[in-house]
Amino acid sequence: MEIQIREELGQVGNGRLRALEAGLGRLLGRSVPKTNGASAQAFEGFRPPCNISETDDGYLVEVELPATDKKDIRVTMAGGTLAIQGERHRRPEANNVRSLLAECKTGVFHREFDLPTDAAPASAEASFTNGMLVFMISKTARNDQPPEREIQIA
Repeated sequence: MEIQIREELGQVGNGRLRALEAGLGRLLGRSVPKTNGASAQAFEGFRPPCNISETDDGYLVEVELPATDKKDIRVTMAGGTLAIQGERHRRPEANNVRSLLAECKTGVFHREFDLPTDAAPASAEASFTNGMLVFMISKTARNDQPPEREIQIA
């Protein structure tokens, strides 16, 4: 089975959209307005890296979110789609400190995964330890889709 990763144009953190807008601006010699009238902030952010594995009994989804507070992460499951969203805040700098290099990504993030038909959304469990958000989703026949639900992170 295969898990489909959703990457829709205009989603939070879509770098390709920003690159397209910048390229059009250079081509036209002027600034191009943001897509759909959205503010610049709506397109800032990042896509946290993830690993997806399959076992005989289910699916394992791991998402790297170091330096992110658990309270800033929201996970939902609806219609066989696992959605992870939240925000990683920039650490405040002291008055006498200037940043010389800032490679750690901050801002809003959003990832969506369409689960295979044999995944049991109601069985999804999540944990968050040492900056790694881990989901285990059992395999079973998916006859009835439960309504959207928020998954609590242990």
